[in-house]
Amino acid sequence: ACTEVGTLVEQSLQAGARCVVSNRSYEADRGNAAGAFYPPTLLTDVKDDMPIAQQEIFGPIIPVLQYIDYSDVVQRANATPYGLAGYVFGGDISRC
Repeated sequence: ACTEVGTLVEQSLQAGARCVVSNRSYEADRGNAAGAFYPPTLLTDVKDDMPIAQQEIFGPIIPVLQYIDYSDVVQRANATPYGLAGYVFGGDISRC
């Protein structure tokens, strides 16, 4: 599974996403076998058409997609065949 997660991350980075945090030292620090663990990773500048936003991620990856308009984010959330989890953050908790 780590190979698939890594592929999604790399494809998204090549498409313009930005890696803000990736704890790559964890694997070496814990003595985990190569390929047995993918480090927690935070990606920003993620767009709806990027692989990381179009496929299920079976790893500790947080892709951040920004929104401006409430109706836009609802439409975008409903346009995916997946629905395992989604999170909304904003300055106005009543809108969130």
